[in-house]
Amino acid sequence: MAIKGLSNITADKLYGLLKPVQRGSHTDVMMPLKTKSEYSKERDKLLREYLEREPFEYNINTDKLYSQYADMYKKQGEAAMRDTVAQAASKTGGYGSSYGVTAGSQAYQGYLDKLNEIVPKLEGRAYDRYTDTEKSLREKADMLDALDTKEYKSYRDTVQDNKDAMDYYRKVYEYDNDYDFDVYKALTDYILSVAKLENSDYYSDRDLELALAKLDYDNYHKELDYDIALKKLLYG
Repeated sequence: MAIKGLSNITADKLYGLLKPVQRGSHTDVMMPLKTKSEYSKERDKLLREYLEREPFEYNINTDKLYSQYADMYKKQGEAAMRDTVAQAASKTGGYGSSYGVTAGSQAYQGYLDKLNEIVPKLEGRAYDRYTDTEKSLREKADMLDALDTKEYKSYRDTVQDNKDAMDYYRKVYEYDNDYDFDVYKALTDYILSVAKLENSDYYSDRDLELALAKLDYDNYHKELDYDIALKKLLYG
């Protein structure tokens, strides 16, 4: 049976049901891409420098502090040697002697001995500088590691926040879809019920019109038959 007798409003709504159902919107949340931080790069560089350091070895030829002491003691030794030779010469009327030369050499050697005595102290200072550098490298590496750990924790917090946001939007999306479908179904049921009622009224009215028309037809023919019968009685 074709659908008949629908009002314009009901017909528009009924045809509108043929359109796709509008679904709830879904917001995508981008997850940040974790790359190696500058802290970790610098930390790795310091750790490589720490691990690749040569073992401690003291070399007086490369120790600037030793060179300074060597220059100082040599100058002082030369001065002491000259003074000693001069003093010995003054005792011999200005003439040099083997005694003066020997005494001068001994005075000079005394300052060289002082230089040799200070070498262990200079070596100790050099070792302290070596270990201080190691300690500084470790401390800087530890500091950079702490900063890298803090940055990574911040990254993980961001990832978790984004995950929570994605879960939230997913739930909203699912709720919107369920809600939209429920509304769509309720509206469809209502419009179909109205259309069914209007369609039923249409056919009920048409049946009534047909029944009245048939009644008029039957009455007309009854009256016609009555007139014919009456004329036969009157006129034979």
